[in-house]
Amino acid sequence: MCIRDSYKIFGQKFSDQMFLKNTEFLKHIKCVEAIQGCIDASPGELMEILDIIFKWGNFRMSDSSNTKLVGAFFDFYQKLLTFLIDQEYQMAEFEIVVLLGTLCDKTGQNIKIMAEKAR
Repeated sequence: MCIRDSYKIFGQKFSDQMFLKNTEFLKHIKCVEAIQGCIDASPGELMEILDIIFKWGNFRMSDSSNTKLVGAFFDFYQKLLTFLIDQEYQMAEFEIVVLLGTLCDKTGQNIKIMAEKAR
């Protein structure tokens, strides 16, 4: 994902928070929660940018070992996938590859709660 694309979609301030250093995980969690709110508030717009969401999620989850951030992503993905199933949305191959790669990577964690959420 290009940062310029995220500026166009989310606005510069929000996009800047998305790409702060990995030590700023609390701000990243707020971003995840804000995007999760879009499932109810603006689902059509969210579905249009799923590829960017999945790529950003992969980047953040790979870049951080913070369990709160990873847990926030798992909660978001659970709600998002439930929504997509209800909408009978068929994911594109690249969306599946990015999402499954991220989730499979996290299932091997030694933290039992995180491994269970990933499964």
